[in-house]
Amino acid sequence: MTREFRVTAKKIAGALLAGMAMVVLTAGPASAATSPARVLGSCLAHGKGASCTASAQVRHARAVNLFAHVTASPHQRVSGQMEISCSKPGLGAFAGGPISGRTPLKLQFSIPTGFKHCSAIIKAKLRHTGKLHVWITAVTK
Repeated sequence: MTREFRVTAKKIAGALLAGMAMVVLTAGPASAATSPARVLGSCLAHGKGASCTASAQVRHARAVNLFAHVTASPHQRVSGQMEISCSKPGLGAFAGGPISGRTPLKLQFSIPTGFKHCSAIIKAKLRHTGKLHVWITAVTK
């Protein structure tokens, strides 16, 4: 079973538009997709305390949902950091914060319409020995 965390569109839009460096994670199901998911970035690592960083760049004219996926074999607790920064003429914004939980994890970031460029970075680290996979997908709303 996947544990899903959603950063609601209203909260991330408010944070990004205000330029605040805070993201609120709320438990709940991810939004229904209206287009196929595209993998934008991924990383793999293995060993004791394995860690890796996946990053993605998005240029868009329409609203986009980004999903960060974190899996481990065997399943175990992970910790890390997520960051998203966006820009448009006259405005730059950043949101981010720590992530933690038992794998598998799925994080959702809703990027509102109007931003010309966004970057997402997900860093994860295993608590024990194992194989770690982190990847970022995008779905156009």
